[in-house]
Amino acid sequence: MLLAPLEPWSDATGTFSTYSQLERITSAAIALRRKRQLPLRRVLVIVDGPPGITGPQARYPALPALLQAIPADPARPLQITLLLDDMIRADEQATAAAWQALLSAHGIPSSRRDLPFEKGAMELRFAL
Repeated sequence: MLLAPLEPWSDATGTFSTYSQLERITSAAIALRRKRQLPLRRVLVIVDGPPGITGPQARYPALPALLQAIPADPARPLQITLLLDDMIRADEQATAAAWQALLSAHGIPSSRRDLPFEKGAMELRFAL
């Protein structure tokens, strides 16, 4: 378990309070790059926080941080699955739409599936 306090994070869409995650994602990405020769190259990212009271689209930074940390490698792609919880909330629905727009803007095809969890969830799949 790692302590991940909230800290400001910014991109072209705005400034968000989110978990201090970039260092951990970058470290994990480096490890994944070393293991790309393995036959199974799948990554599951579960996004279930920060809480909605943190601010609008508090979970949005998870995908841009991931895209920053793991550059695309068409020769040895990683299959990424992002799981976003609490889709009954309008804010998470906006985050999901923003993620799909971001992937599209980067020319990364994706597929979305809504899941019937207690508070709703969304699975977003793409390759890097």
